[in-house]
Amino acid sequence: HGQWRDAYGFPALLAAPATPEDAFIARWWPDGLLEGSDLKGRPVQLIRLGKADLPGIEREVGREKWIQYCCLKNEALFEEIRKRCLAQNTFETSAPLIMDMRDLGSHHAWGVPLFKAMLDVTEPNFPERLSATYIVNAPVIFSWLYGMVKGFLNPGTAAKVRVFGASDDHLSALLEVMPLSTIPTDLGGVRCGNNRRVDGVGRLKFDFHTGG
Repeated sequence: HGQWRDAYGFPALLAAPATPEDAFIARWWPDGLLEGSDLKGRPVQLIRLGKADLPGIEREVGREKWIQYCCLKNEALFEEIRKRCLAQNTFETSAPLIMDMRDLGSHHAWGVPLFKAMLDVTEPNFPERLSATYIVNAPVIFSWLYGMVKGFLNPGTAAKVRVFGASDDHLSALLEVMPLSTIPTDLGGVRCGNNRRVDGVGRLKFDFHTGG
């Protein structure tokens, strides 16, 4: 991991100031940490993947910038985990992820190459970052799309994925690892207004670089 960080120029990425491309991704990639924590005091990440437009993001900022952004997000998550562990005198290296597939459609297939490129970098270099992944509100088309992605995952990561269709009871599974107060209301919880940077943003309709 240390050798990769040096070869990838990770220290320089951490020290670099935020760019307009970073702000653009933060605006259009519906990802963030929920207020509260899981039952072990760890942060809970939520990605509204069904609302995302990965091809649009790649078109506007480029593949390399997207991958760098994801690496920095993983690093920030590790820092958040470490901070909470120090405060609680515990030791954890991973955290749960919820991926909301509501509004997932066939157009998301165009984002698979970018998603694979991101996994090729983050999976081997941020090992054990996920304690579990909960796929919720998965439509019928998800099985087809997941079939395109599952082969990219290492067996350990794939074993941590739990999939729940739109009519399945994902709430019971989430409550095994986090309190109701952490879960957003639209996913069956009671927390309102806690979707820090995870609101749905839809497909991109303009050209970032030209300001159109």
